[in-house]
Amino acid sequence: MSSKSVLEHFTVPDDFQNGNTFKGKCMHCGTLISGSYKVTSNFVTHMKRKHRDLYILHSENKEIQPTLTQCIKKSVKYSPSDPKQLEMTNALIMFIAGDLLPLSIVESEEFKNLMEKD
Repeated sequence: MSSKSVLEHFTVPDDFQNGNTFKGKCMHCGTLISGSYKVTSNFVTHMKRKHRDLYILHSENKEIQPTLTQCIKKSVKYSPSDPKQLEMTNALIMFIAGDLLPLSIVESEEFKNLMEKD
């Protein structure tokens, strides 16, 4: 449950005092919980302990942020006219020609695996 969504279960006074801290009233049971907009752990804990079914239901429905590894795996290939692609192609040509390598090197599985890396 995100910090913004947990506050949807509490009424927050418009005229709260003491900076960012306030007492939010639970819409489900009327309990007053102290907290702030920056630190919502008290509100989350209340929802986990007193309204577990709502907490679980809400947690199951939220979108899960992809991991860094998942984002990297979804990387987009460069278009043939992209300057980065042209730079890579020219570097590959210089590598093959400069070291007098056979052109068939680009057909090997190891080379294809290397080119899939970012």
